[in-house]
Amino acid sequence: MGRILLATDTVVGTEVIIKEPRTRDALSLARFRREREEQQRAKHQNVMEILESGDDWYVMPKALYSLRKSAPSMLDLDVMAMLWNVTKGLAHAHNLDIVHRDIKPSNLLYVADGRGSRWVVADFGLVKRPPQHTTLFRTGTGAVIGTPGYIAPEARADPRSAKAPADVFSLGCTLSWVLTGVEPQEGRPVDAPPAWADLVGRMTAPALEDRIPDMASVRADLGAVDANLRRENAARRMARSRGGALRSAEVYSLRQILEAGYTESASQRLWSSAWRVHTDACGFNMADVRLALASLDKRGFVAGGEFTDRDGESVAGYYLTPLGWTWAMENSSRFSDPPF
Repeated sequence: MGRILLATDTVVGTEVIIKEPRTRDALSLARFRREREEQQRAKHQNVMEILESGDDWYVMPKALYSLRKSAPSMLDLDVMAMLWNVTKGLAHAHNLDIVHRDIKPSNLLYVADGRGSRWVVADFGLVKRPPQHTTLFRTGTGAVIGTPGYIAPEARADPRSAKAPADVFSLGCTLSWVLTGVEPQEGRPVDAPPAWADLVGRMTAPALEDRIPDMASVRADLGAVDANLRRENAARRMARSRGGALRSAEVYSLRQILEAGYTESASQRLWSSAWRVHTDACGFNMADVRLALASLDKRGFVAGGEFTDRDGESVAGYYLTPLGWTWAMENSSRFSDPPF
C-alpha cells in the first residue's frame, strides 16, 4: 500500500494525486516499481492514467469519486455503464497477461477529463505480471493476496495461479455489493436482485469450470441483464396501470397471500404463496374475499392451484403472480396493520 498526496499541477492548475511507497526498503521499492510499470503498460482509457513518474513516485488524475462512495445512489443503468467501462479496462490488461488481483469497490474510480467521464481500474499494487516480466521477489508460499471477501478461491489457495477468472470473481463480488449493499464474506454465496442473479452467480462460481472465464464474456452477458431489466420495468408499468384502483378487500387478500407461506422459484426467485385468509378482525366476510380474489385473478395478480406452504404442507389456494408480486413490493405501505 502506498502513500497518497493531493497536489496541484501548476502548469494547468488542476488537482492531481501523487502516490509514493509507504516504506522505502528494497522490497517495498521493487514492488512499487512493479505496480507503476504494469499500470503504465496497461495504458487504456479505462485504466487509471499515470501522468508523470519517477523511480519512487507517480502522478495520476484526481478521481471524482470511487465506486465505494457512489454505489448507494446508482441506478441499474449506472451499474451497467460502470461494468461496461471496467470490463473493457480489465480485458485489455488480461490480453497483456496482467492480472489485477485486488478488484473491489474502492479500486474502481470515476474520472473526468478532456476525453469525457468514465470508470477506470486503479491501484495495481497487488498486480501479477507475466512470467517474462517477473522480478526476483515472489509471493511467499501461504501468503494471501487481495481483500477478504473478494478473493477467488484459487487465488486464495495460490496467489501465483491467479488468472483472468480470478478478476472476474472479484468483480462479481463487487457487483453483488453494489446491488445489495452487503459485504461479501469468504466462503458464502453472494446475492443479487433477480435481473442480475444469473450473471452474478456465474461470475462468482467457486469452481473455475462453472465461472464466466473472461471479461469479454461478462460484457456479452450484459445483454441478458438488460432484457431482464426491461421485462421488470414493463411489469412495474403494467402493475401500476392495473393496480391503481385496488379496493381494500383486494389489498387485504394480497396481504393474506403474502403472509400465508411461500415456495421460492430457483429460476426467477419470485415468491408464490399459498392462501389462508383470516377475516375475523378485519371486517371482511368470505363473500367479500371471493369477489376480491376473482377481481385479482382477472387483473393477473393471482392464480390458483396446489401449492406448498411454509410448513411443507400441500394446500389448495391462490398465489401471487410476478405481476402481483411487483405491485405488492411497490405498494407495501398499503399493508399496514391494521390494514384499513
